[in-house]
Amino acid sequence: MVRYSVNEVMLDGATLADDVAMLVELRVPAMGVDRRKLLAAGVEEGARLLADAPIDVYFLQGGGPFTLTDRSRWPAEIDAFRRAIDDAAAIGAGCLQVTIGSPGPLSYEEAEACFLELLEAVLPHAEANQVVLAPEHNHALRMDLGYIHTLHDALDLADAVDSPWFGVCGEVNNAWIERHLYDNLARRHGRIPLMQINDFAAGTLCTPERVALGEGIIPLERIITTMVHAGYAGWFDLEVVGTQVREQGARAVVERSLAWLRRLEV
Repeated sequence: MVRYSVNEVMLDGATLADDVAMLVELRVPAMGVDRRKLLAAGVEEGARLLADAPIDVYFLQGGGPFTLTDRSRWPAEIDAFRRAIDDAAAIGAGCLQVTIGSPGPLSYEEAEACFLELLEAVLPHAEANQVVLAPEHNHALRMDLGYIHTLHDALDLADAVDSPWFGVCGEVNNAWIERHLYDNLARRHGRIPLMQINDFAAGTLCTPERVALGEGIIPLERIITTMVHAGYAGWFDLEVVGTQVREQGARAVVERSLAWLRRLEV
């Protein structure tokens, strides 16, 4: 069975309440909440709104980023990150999607050493609040967001940390052409609490530039089927961003994607 959610970051409602109303109308079972809209609504008010709505909240998007290259900023950023964990717990989200932060001039190994040091400071707070931390592996063009660019490397990090409170936010648009993809999905899916799904149009030359499910060339059915048949217990999260959403509106893209997903026989 495919468990799916819609990521609020792709929606064009003015407020959290607008987005919740649309997703409920579309019979979406779960959503990922954009922390910016949660804070705009107020965490307490947002928590009440979400608790009253017939929709599950699986994750909060908005942990980080860290300034890996400037230790003087770490204490304040660690405090801010802990508040993001508190916000996830307040709305009943069991997962916090994490943006690691730019490595700047650091090598991969140096950036990872810095991130692991920061993680050591925040992971106990995540465990205390029962919130899984899930950094996303970013496209190689987005060095401003993080130093991890493949699902394989992100899974290696999760294996090294080896904590039930740390996993990977997989992004299919960044992973679908990887070597070892299907082996990783079949063997290491337990490290992926959240798999973001969308599609890629042939000829695309920039990022983020995604399209509705089934309208591109990513072998989505094979990817999703591989994970489900392997026993994947996490969520598939719809996150389409880019020109298509801006020109056609989020609702139209969500509706077409849901129609494709709901026809999927797994």
